[in-house]
Amino acid sequence: SDEPITLTGAPTLTSLTLNYHAPNMTLTSVTGYWTLKLQDASSFYYSSFGLLYGAHAEHTKSWSQELRLVTDFDSPLNASLGGYFEDQKRTYSLSQAFLGSLLKDPVTGKYDTYENDNDNHGQTYSVFGQLRWKPVAPVELAGGLRYTYEEKDVSAVNSYVNPVQGALFGLRAQGSVLNVPLSDHNLSPEVTLSWTPHAGTLLYAAYKTGYKSGGASNPSRLAAVFTDSQLRYKSETSSGGEIGFKSYLAGHMVRIEATAYDYLYKNLQLAAFDPSAPGNGISFLTNAASARIKGVELSGEWNPVPGLRLNGSGTYNSARFRSFPTAVCYLGQTAATGCVGNRQDLSGAPLTRAPKWTFTAGGSYDQEVTSNVKLGFNANANYTGGYVTSEDHDPRTDQPGYWLLNGGLRLHDDKAGWEISLIGRNLTNQYYRKLCQSKFIAGQYSCGLIRAREISLQAGFNF
Repeated sequence: SDEPITLTGAPTLTSLTLNYHAPNMTLTSVTGYWTLKLQDASSFYYSSFGLLYGAHAEHTKSWSQELRLVTDFDSPLNASLGGYFEDQKRTYSLSQAFLGSLLKDPVTGKYDTYENDNDNHGQTYSVFGQLRWKPVAPVELAGGLRYTYEEKDVSAVNSYVNPVQGALFGLRAQGSVLNVPLSDHNLSPEVTLSWTPHAGTLLYAAYKTGYKSGGASNPSRLAAVFTDSQLRYKSETSSGGEIGFKSYLAGHMVRIEATAYDYLYKNLQLAAFDPSAPGNGISFLTNAASARIKGVELSGEWNPVPGLRLNGSGTYNSARFRSFPTAVCYLGQTAATGCVGNRQDLSGAPLTRAPKWTFTAGGSYDQEVTSNVKLGFNANANYTGGYVTSEDHDPRTDQPGYWLLNGGLRLHDDKAGWEISLIGRNLTNQYYRKLCQSKFIAGQYSCGLIRAREISLQAGFNF
């Protein structure tokens, strides 16, 4: 990647969990706090000239508190109740220079085209509950609700605009603040019916709903034409169901799991890049009208002899937009390939990074070296089918299907608590793309590649 990230302070991710056990119930408190500071810089013009340059700094911090009460009465009916609160703040600053080496500010001497500052503050309040009813021992019916209310406030300002370039790139006037206040709420129900005909076997059917709050983009450039409504993106909701089966067979030598699912997403949130927008493109968040994700997952494990474990899995996943007539065209796309007015209709097209087929197969074997020390071997192969990597569906960024091979050796003494491992990841040195994005010049795009072959030696001790 050409976009190095520098952490300007150790990120903090902490949590504190407290449990109070009373007769037939447990009260749990989970407190979380995290903070992150980072800076990065990048040349967006892929040549030695560096005509497009950008740098950004970000500081995010958040704390949350959840309380849960779970009952365990010796009766057919039990419940879970709880509440959640989160407070989050994020500041985001971006400076970019377009043709900076040619267009200098005669007053300040800066080469930046603009410097943009964004402040984001949000609070989330949520209450939830679930009732679990066992009319007879093998059957359980569970139903729950979660209500969420959120408030957000986003402000953006061009703290500096180059007087030579500002009008050329359609920038909002220096010092003019754009405020976007938001509030959102949602009620999400779910219900699950499960049946345990005998120990080690479970069948279930579930209807579930989900919610991801809306918000306002921090665009890569604050243009003069922007209004608060143009920066807003809608909340995303999902609804659907799944049926599943889990079982241990042959005295727990064999484990089988199967799941079939079908979910509908409305206002699916997506990152988008409009390369034709004034000022050499804008990155922002947008919504697809709807998408449907359905498929089947199968997995199994077999322990034919002590120490030997074989496993495999397969997934068929159909993930497509049901309606997305306002998707942004990729740069260079023509009317012949579906671009009209810088918009294309991706209705029926696959979602990004959603391969139709995935398979895994592998195994492990532990051999005794002494009465306590064992030597373990493991290997697994993973196949991922082809998928789209860019939100604008530029066909030049599509990723064909590929195989990955991982393996390792492990010398360990479980009684003494030590282990030494030799771990190999991506042993065939397969390069593949996970995310691509069109850039400012037709035919140029950047892609994030997964790390190549890795061999590592690891030692551990448990106490």
